[in-house]
Order: sequence, then structure tokens, then C-alpha cells
Amino acid sequence: MDDFGGLYTEFALPAKPFLRLGKNLKTYIVTQTAEGSRTTIVLIDAESPSNVKRVTSAKNDSVEDALWSWNFLGTDGHAQFLCARSSPIRPNELLLGTVDDHLTVIWKVLDAPVLPSAVEQALKSLQASIIQVPDRHPVETILVKESKGISAELKPLATFIHGGPHSTSFTAFTPSVAALALQGYNVSLPNYTGSLGFGEYYVQKLLGKCGSLDVEDMGGKCCPSEYYGGF
Repeated sequence: MDDFGGLYTEFALPAKPFLRLGKNLKTYIVTQTAEGSRTTIVLIDAESPSNVKRVTSAKNDSVEDALWSWNFLGTDGHAQFLCARSSPIRPNELLLGTVDDHLTVIWKVLDAPVLPSAVEQALKSLQASIIQVPDRHPVETILVKESKGISAELKPLATFIHGGPHSTSFTAFTPSVAALALQGYNVSLPNYTGSLGFGEYYVQKLLGKCGSLDVEDMGGKCCPSEYYGGF
């Protein structure tokens, strides 16, 4: 995995992260990690930990697939593991992954939410995207809004800035974000320099610049936040 930025799990490795694959029962670690504004699932060779393979969608996949954020739940100790996934406009689904001898994962959806018709139609009226901020690489923001109606320029903007500063906003489903978008807001969840999904280089880049570089990344917007002093 050439673009692997480092392992950033939620808090620590899960209690049962190990798979034993192939005739030789080679040991692999499976877990989630922050990648940009998403969480993805990776397979790590326990004997050669620099060998890392992403087994979920990449950024350049279809728009829907690239918006999933994944949570790893556990393995059977052999070749199967459980995950949950969601996106800003799709509530959590439960999936079973089975790893074959070529380290390819075959996915099976075990459970998906059954939503009231009105809720399902409301969520279908929303769209989500990850937008790169010009001239501020790697800064990006998750944007959730209604897919049609009055133009985006005329809608109020609600911005949620994560704290930390070394934390991350992910594309996981958040009811309050969806609710605001359904009320007519454009909702922005930015990830500035120092957010974990961009890797160790950008974590280190923020050191000594807290309150300046990260604030500049926000483009001068002002709002209350969890962060030190707000923006």
C-alpha cells in the first residue's frame, strides 16, 4: 500500500484483531485506520508489518464507495471478521468479511437498517462529498447538503470543527448532521493540518503552530467549537 500514512486506530488495537490465513496459518492483523476524512480497513502482515493492504474502498473509487467509513469489530481467529460501515447519508450496516488465499476480501451484508419510508426518502434527498480546500493541501472538508432545492450559495452554513487538535472528522453517519442538512443547512466538517487521517508528517507540522496554522486552514470562519478558545 504505497499511500499508507500510518496506523491511526480509534484508541488501540481491538481485543481480537488476528487472522491466520493460508496453509501455513500466517498471522495477519486486521483493524481500522484513519485515512483522510474516512476510516478504512487494513490487513497487516504480523511478521512484516510494513506490508499493509487496504481491503475496503479507496478514495478514487465510486463516489458512494469512497464515502464509507468503516469500524472493525472482531475476528473469528481464522479467516473471517466483522465490520460496520456508514456514510454521512447512510446509517450503519453490519458486514462479514472472508479473506481468501489471495488476501482478497469477499463481503457479505449481514444486517442493514430498516427505516420508515419517510426517513429513507429524506436521506435519499441528501448528498455528501469530500472537498479539497484549494492551496491548503491536505486540508479537506466533508460537505453534506440537500441535493436539490435552492442554490448552495443561498443556504446557511453550519461548520463543525473537531477538537484535539489531533483528532479527525469522519464520513460516518451522524444523525445531527443529517438533521441539519434536512433543515436546509449546508453542513461542513473540516479536517485541518494535524488531523490524524493525513499521516504523521502533518501531525508533526502542526506542533508549535497550534492556534495559527490550523486556524488559517479554516479560512477565517468563526464559530464556537470544542477546540481551545474556539475559532
